[in-house]
Amino acid sequence: MIEKYKDKDWLHTQWYIEKKPKIAIADLCGCHRQTIQKWIEKFRFGDRGDVRYKDKEWLTLQYVDRNISAYKIAEQCKADRETVGKFIKKYNIKRVECLYMDKELFKRKYTDENMPTKDLCELLGCRMTTLHRWREIHGIPLRPHIGRGFYRHGGYKFIYVPPCDRVKKSKVYQQEHRMVMEEHIGRRLRDDEIVHHINAVRDDNRVENLTIVTRTNHIGEVDCPYCGRIFCVK
Repeated sequence: MIEKYKDKDWLHTQWYIEKKPKIAIADLCGCHRQTIQKWIEKFRFGDRGDVRYKDKEWLTLQYVDRNISAYKIAEQCKADRETVGKFIKKYNIKRVECLYMDKELFKRKYTDENMPTKDLCELLGCRMTTLHRWREIHGIPLRPHIGRGFYRHGGYKFIYVPPCDRVKKSKVYQQEHRMVMEEHIGRRLRDDEIVHHINAVRDDNRVENLTIVTRTNHIGEVDCPYCGRIFCVK
């Protein structure tokens, strides 16, 4: 049986019409990418339409200035990642080292200074996914969730809870004052129980400043047993 890549018309269709990369054609034929390269050259198939990766200025703009990976550039040009990588190496194009690549700086801000994740992303100039990917690359352990990895909303403090500690269907970030109270009483709070801050400071989550109040018969209101006031619940 003749190998598919030896059929000039078939290979022409895969290479020119469907614009498949060499590695994808090689997978179809069960052979090595270099074999496909050899037969493309043998049939004298020229370059396909989009060969922008051969332009040093354009390639530098994508790879360095826009921080686009070689894989993404290859997808744009419908080329092989290896081909794009070859031209990156040929032109000696190198990225400026990003701040998140500095292990000492990363560890000092993330572990020693316990900087909030959102602020750390702004400092290092990266997204959350990039931050955690490089944390794993640096071998820096994930911070404990109690008192760390938090953000504030409406004056309340929300804590990141890892999947291993998360109750089914619960949110990724949870209100710290509820978590503190649940740990204090040794059980989950009921739906009709609300944790109230005695001194009215919403981020003062010391257990002595917290108390449990229940919803009244009037929907959307809470009776505080300490100050006697009725609070509206949104």
